[in-house]
Amino acid sequence: MKTGIVVKQHPSILGQVLHDLVAWLEQRGIRPVLESEIPAAFGPGCPRVPREEMGGRVELLVVLGGDGTLLSAVRGLGEHTVPVLGVNFGALGFLTEVVFDEMYDALDEVLRGEFTTEDRMTLGCRVVRDGRRRQARQVLNDLVVNKSALARMIDLRVRVNGRFVNDFKADGLILSTPTGSTAYSLSAQGPIIVPSLEAILLTPICPHMLANRPLILPPEAQITLELLSDHPDGDVFLTLDGQEGFPLRPRDHIEVRRGAHPVRLITSNRASYFDILRRKLSWGERHTEPSRGGERA
Repeated sequence: MKTGIVVKQHPSILGQVLHDLVAWLEQRGIRPVLESEIPAAFGPGCPRVPREEMGGRVELLVVLGGDGTLLSAVRGLGEHTVPVLGVNFGALGFLTEVVFDEMYDALDEVLRGEFTTEDRMTLGCRVVRDGRRRQARQVLNDLVVNKSALARMIDLRVRVNGRFVNDFKADGLILSTPTGSTAYSLSAQGPIIVPSLEAILLTPICPHMLANRPLILPPEAQITLELLSDHPDGDVFLTLDGQEGFPLRPRDHIEVRRGAHPVRLITSNRASYFDILRRKLSWGERHTEPSRGGERA
């Protein structure tokens, strides 16, 4: 088995942790394949490939870092549905469900075939400008149309399956997958959608009209956003998974569909999705107010 390794470029990972993981895999007859950004001092005998080519070269992908590192890593998988094991260094993540202390136990379970996966829905989008398609991307979490810091509100026309839905006047709009419902959309008062469901979530950001509420659409919906506002170039951006940004122009169209390829995540055998929600969102914790004397009641 060839196992790809993608890491967050941080000294706490690019050190003994990576060295020990490479040695552990090699002792079990598994060939580590490192992303090309990892310095040559680590795993000197291991093949290296660019992150965007990893999907076609490995049978398992191990991501060491956080949810942001995983989002970046899975963009390189393309059409390859490779199982992805996300290992979080720090607090438990929504996507990186396994913490470092559980990493080797989780890898043992993978090697024995004692693991489960979830195929997470993705979104595909493309920008159409002057009748020509300019950008095409796939996201796991979300795509966001928002304004720069000093820009005025954005006017966006939304159509679903060719039918007019609404003209939104807001700071922006978020289109997310169920996986992405716990990301930016959650901060914008969007609902949490269990990721095993398939749906597309449209969440306005600080809408001018309070009646403009989040909208859950079927997974096969074909959505078109049209930028109506006459903003100068650079005032409105399309941001993909919080990591890639493209400036938009007036009358640009953004076509959004279900992604052609899902992302296959290895789920933790030690924590359910609801366990993770409780930990990340502090559900069930009792919060007390400080007393007048500065001590907690």
